Amino acid sequence: MLAAVSVNRAPTRLPAMPLCSRCGVIAPAQLGACPVCGDPFTSSRGHVRPTPAFTWVAVRCSFQCRSCQFLSPLDELDIDGSVECAHCGQSQRFDVNAWHEALAFAHAVGDLAYPLPEGRLSHPQVWIGDDNPFLAIGSTSVFAEHRQTSVQVTDGMTIHRSLFIEATPGHPICKPCRAPLELTIDRTSVQASCSGCGSQATYRLPNGATRYCGALAGVVGEAQRSDQRRARMETHAGGPVALKCGECGGALPTTRERVLQCAYCGTASLIPAQARTRDVGQVLTPDIWWVAFVGASAQRQALEEPPMPTPEEKLAAMTKAKLTDLELAAERPGRYAPQLLLNLALPGAALIVAIIVYAIGSALLP
Repeated sequence: MLAAVSVNRAPTRLPAMPLCSRCGVIAPAQLGACPVCGDPFTSSRGHVRPTPAFTWVAVRCSFQCRSCQFLSPLDELDIDGSVECAHCGQSQRFDVNAWHEALAFAHAVGDLAYPLPEGRLSHPQVWIGDDNPFLAIGSTSVFAEHRQTSVQVTDGMTIHRSLFIEATPGHPICKPCRAPLELTIDRTSVQASCSGCGSQATYRLPNGATRYCGALAGVVGEAQRSDQRRARMETHAGGPVALKCGECGGALPTTRERVLQCAYCGTASLIPAQARTRDVGQVLTPDIWWVAFVGASAQRQALEEPPMPTPEEKLAAMTKAKLTDLELAAERPGRYAPQLLLNLALPGAALIVAIIVYAIGSALLP
C-alpha cells in the first residue's frame, strides 16, 4: 500500500496561491469578485506562497437548530458536546463525533484543491488529477461543501447529528492591514504575527481536539485566542438583556462586531452570536475560521492506492493466464508442452499426496 511507503511528496517550491487580500480565501482565476466578502479581485487579489509543512484551510460551519430549524453558525471547533443556536438561543446537545468526518473532509480539500491538478502533496509516480474531486476550486469555485445529517439511538438515547461544513484553501489574513499573517505552529498552539501592523496573537487547540483528526496541527479563530475572554450574557425568557466583560464584569455596549474591547479594563471579549445586533429578519451566516493540517489526507491515500480486484476480475486473470499457456504450448509444443504438463500436474499431485497423508494419519490415530 502506498500509504506505508515513505515518499518525498512536497515540491521544493510550491507555486504562489492567489487569494482575496481581505478574507484570505483562494481567489479563483475565472471569478471577478470574492464570493465571501464581495471585494472585486481587481483591487484585492493578493498572493501567498504556501508552506510545504502545513496546509491551511478556511472553513465555515453551521448546524441545524432542533428548536427553530434555522442553520446556526458554528464559528469554532466546539468539542464540549453542547451548542447554542445563534437565532433562538436554545442550548442543545451536539454530536462531537461529527468532527471526525468534517475535519477529514477539510483536510482533503486543503490537500487536493491546490496548487497542482493533483494537489499539494503529490506522489512522484502516481497521477490522480483525473479523479481529483476538487479540481474546480481555485479556477471556477471557492468552497467545497459537505453535510452530515442523521439520527441514531445509542444506549436508549437519541443522538442527532447535524453539521454543515464549507472548506477552501487559503491563508489567514491580518484584518486591519490585510497582510498575510506569519504563523508558527508549536504543538497545540499557533503564534500569529503581522509584519505590517505588528499585532500578535496566540491561538490554542481545544484539549482533546486531535482525537477527531490526527493530522490536525493548529487552529486560528477568534474563539480560540488565548488572550481573549468570552463576554457574559445575562438573559431572561425574552432573550439577552445585558452584556458584561468576561474579565471585570463591566457593561459592554450593543454591537455588530464579534469582538469588543472593554472600556474599563481593555480586555477583548468575544460577543456571542445571539447577542450581536442585526437587521430585522437577518439570518446570521457563519464566519470564517482556519485549521492547519500536516501530511497527506486520507482521501489522497485512497485515490493513490490501486483498487482491489473483484473476484470476477481475479477469475478472469487466472483464466487468461491459463489460456496463454495453452496458446504457447500449441505454438511451440516441443518447448512449452512439458512445462504446461508440469503446471497442470503439480496441483493434482499435491492434492493426491495430501489425501494419502491424511489417510495414513487417520489410520495411525487411536
